Amino acid sequence: MLNTIVIVVQVVASIFLIATILFHSGKGSGLSDMFGGSSSLSGGTALERRLDKITVATAIVFGLGFGTVLTLIVTPAALMGIELMRLKRLRFVAAWRARFGRGPRAATAA
Repeated sequence: MLNTIVIVVQVVASIFLIATILFHSGKGSGLSDMFGGSSSLSGGTALERRLDKITVATAIVFGLGFGTVLTLIVTPAALMGIELMRLKRLRFVAAWRARFGRGPRAATAA
C-alpha cells in the first residue's frame, strides 16, 4: 500500500516537474510568456518568480520521493542478499562436512 502511494506521488511529481520546467522562459521566449507578458532583466515577471518557487517545491518533492523509492527497493534487496549469502555459506559448510567429515577451518593469523 505504501509502495503504491509513494510511486504514484513520484510519477505525479515528475510529470509536474517536467511541466513547470517547460513553462520557464529561456533566452528567447518560453511558454510562460503566453500567460505573463514579457520578461525583463530584473528577475522576470511575478509569474516567473512564482513559477520558480513552484519548480523548487516540486523538485524537493521529487527528490524526497526518489529517495523514498530507492529506500523501499534497495533496503529489502540488500537484506535479502545478506540472507542469501548466509544460506549459501550454510549449504557450503554442510557439503564440506558431508565430504570431509569436519567444517572448513578459518585461516589463522601467523
